[in-house]
Amino acid sequence: MHGAGPFDALVAEAVAAGFASAFWPSRAAPRSVAYLRRRDRAYDVAVIRDPVTAVAYRAPSPPMGNPFAAQPVTWSAVGPAADVLRAVLRLPGPGDGPPTPDAVAEMPAQAVVLALPYYALWAARDAEKPTLTGEAIPLITTRKSDDPSTAASTGKV
Repeated sequence: MHGAGPFDALVAEAVAAGFASAFWPSRAAPRSVAYLRRRDRAYDVAVIRDPVTAVAYRAPSPPMGNPFAAQPVTWSAVGPAADVLRAVLRLPGPGDGPPTPDAVAEMPAQAVVLALPYYALWAARDAEKPTLTGEAIPLITTRKSDDPSTAASTGKV
């Protein structure tokens, strides 16, 4: 039996640092894994597709709440999985040292591509959240042809 490798140690460090993980398309047969941590008014995200393809970024908390949405970021890294995960783990948190850059840049194209499946998972998760009354919020609302309350607006008052 052999011990855990360096990357396994980084994953354990990420979990200990408060990162949650998500697997796409499934935990049983993942094609990629995302690590996500909420930091004050930002999210730290790392998405790993394979040992040489990974991306991480810090994004201000988005207004719609989906940290996987294409959005401006304050920090990003693209490269091998171990390097990227190590870099996001070393980002200072609020009050932990020098602040991360305040400059906002576009999310790297590779980040948009790798984060896309998780955007859909996050959106589906939000759609299934119960409302304050305990009712499920439907993913799609369909219009019934015999129900005038669901008729399309004519723009007339």
